Amino acid sequence: QGRGSQLKAGLEGVRASVEAMLARLREELLAQLETVHEKLRELTDSLGKVGEDVAEVKKDVKAVGENVNALNRRMSVVDKLSKKAADGVELLLSVVATSPIASQASPATAAKLSAFARTDAAKDQGDADAASSAASSGGKPTLDHRQPVQAN
Repeated sequence: QGRGSQLKAGLEGVRASVEAMLARLREELLAQLETVHEKLRELTDSLGKVGEDVAEVKKDVKAVGENVNALNRRMSVVDKLSKKAADGVELLLSVVATSPIASQASPATAAKLSAFARTDAAKDQGDADAASSAASSGGKPTLDHRQPVQAN
């Protein structure tokens, strides 16, 4: 019976040792799982903040696009008024050039009027060339800063 009780005592020691190792292993695993859980929570929080930042940037980009479009609309009005003013100047030049007053103008004034009319005609030709170039581009994007901006 001495040998049986020694064997039994040895088995009890092994069992106690295995139980202690299992308890330590369980604690280590629980600590590691808690660390992983905490890291996942931090990652989720970070992703949420990034999502909020992206939404805010999208909102800002949309606002900028709307402002650019508003400026484009204003520039369109300015362009129309500028064209109307240029057409009026051209009409006045024509009236002055065909008026009896033009024959009484000093040579210097007549030269200035003629130079102004030529400069205006050259500008009109340059505008016509630019329009022709834009039409021949087949609707491809140009460097015209007044194109509408698409906001997402």
